[in-house]
Amino acid sequence: MTHRYLLPFAALLVLGGCIQYPNCKTDEHCSDFKEFCVEGKCRKCRDDKSCVAKDPCGFCETKTYTCERRKSCCTVDTDCPTGVCRKKANETVGRCATSCTSDDQCDPNEECEKGVCVQRKSDVRKRCKKDGDCDADSRCEKGYCTKETLSELPCKLEPVYFDFDEFSVSSKSKLVLEKNLKCLRSFKTKVRVEGHADARGTAEYNLALGQRRANAVVNYLVNSGIEGKRLVSVSYGKEKPACDSSTDVCHGKNRRVEFKAHRGR
Repeated sequence: MTHRYLLPFAALLVLGGCIQYPNCKTDEHCSDFKEFCVEGKCRKCRDDKSCVAKDPCGFCETKTYTCERRKSCCTVDTDCPTGVCRKKANETVGRCATSCTSDDQCDPNEECEKGVCVQRKSDVRKRCKKDGDCDADSRCEKGYCTKETLSELPCKLEPVYFDFDEFSVSSKSKLVLEKNLKCLRSFKTKVRVEGHADARGTAEYNLALGQRRANAVVNYLVNSGIEGKRLVSVSYGKEKPACDSSTDVCHGKNRRVEFKAHRGR
């Protein structure tokens, strides 16, 4: 026997105001669970105000309608991994101090002290409006002259190797440089081209040899369409070996040109 005259179950729940959790029509239907009626469902929160009442750093995640905590927001020092919560006078919430290893990782008005960015005791950095207001090894960032630092390249540039006492680019090295050209064309920042030599010979001779190798690579890249102003050549001679033994294999690894990011002007 079919029950043609029976109303659907969901309709029965609505009749007489009887609505089963988590369905709702008003906040009153969710009050026993201390929740809010949002789009016909009882939710943990409706908006940020619903969460701030419980936690000053809270906000309502609208995908799940749950209260989450804002990243780096704090009310006391124990809220922060660095153990330092920075708050302005008369404010209940602040921002966790940033961990650091150097001043460059902090804001212009901060310095790195014991692994944490703290307010500068004295403003020792020069104020600026453009890079030209700063020294040659600095650039203008957030109104202050900030010393340039090296950073990682966005793609890998393979080293180029040379024969003994040679600085000309070999056919094998050209194959490597052709691959490097694809990487160089994918970004616009400067690159430092470093020339090296093996341990044989005087320091002066190897310094000059390393420079010739770096210049040869720069010339090849420029002739292949890379802007010369992006390439900074430098020689370390035999001062920075990739390998320390006196074997032929090790010498071969030291006769090289390497590429590093260069953010200086």
